[in-house]
Amino acid sequence: MTDSWKIAVIGGSAGAVLALVVTFGAAALGLAPFAADGNAMHAYLVAHPDVIVEMTNKLQAQQDEQQDSARQTAVNKLGLKAYFDPRVAFVTGPANAKTTIVEFFDYNCPYCRASVPTIRKYYQTHKDVRFSFIEFPIKGPQSTVAARAAMAGARARARATISL
Repeated sequence: MTDSWKIAVIGGSAGAVLALVVTFGAAALGLAPFAADGNAMHAYLVAHPDVIVEMTNKLQAQQDEQQDSARQTAVNKLGLKAYFDPRVAFVTGPANAKTTIVEFFDYNCPYCRASVPTIRKYYQTHKDVRFSFIEFPIKGPQSTVAARAAMAGARARARATISL
C-alpha cells in the first residue's frame, strides 16, 4: 500500500473508533435520546405529541397505499373484461367509449342511493361514456336477496328479448 492509502485507512479507523466512543459515552451518561432507560425519548414525545400524530398519519398513508396497490393488482389480474360481462354487470353506452365508469352498488347502501341522482344526471348528459353497474351486496342478507332478484330479472328480460 502507498503512504496515502495507509493514512486514509488509519484516519478512517480512528474516526470510527472516536464516533463509537462518543456515542456510547453519551448513552452511558444519559445524554442521548436513545439512552438505555428511555426517559429522554419519553420526555421528548410527551413534550411533542404532534410527532405521534404525524407518525400515525404517515403509517395510515402507507397502509392505504399498500391496500390501493393490492386492489389494483387484483383488478389487473382479473382483467377489465370481467367488468363488462353481462352475467355480472348491467352495461350501457358505446362499446368503443374512451371513458368508462364502473359503479359497484348495494340496494341497501344509503351512499349508493344518494349517488343515484348524480350518476343519472351524468349518464343523461354524457352519451359518449360507457357505464357498467355491478351488484356488490355488502349490507347483509337482504342486500344479497335484492341483488339476486335484480340479476334474475335482468336474465328474464334478456331471454324475453331474445325470444321475441
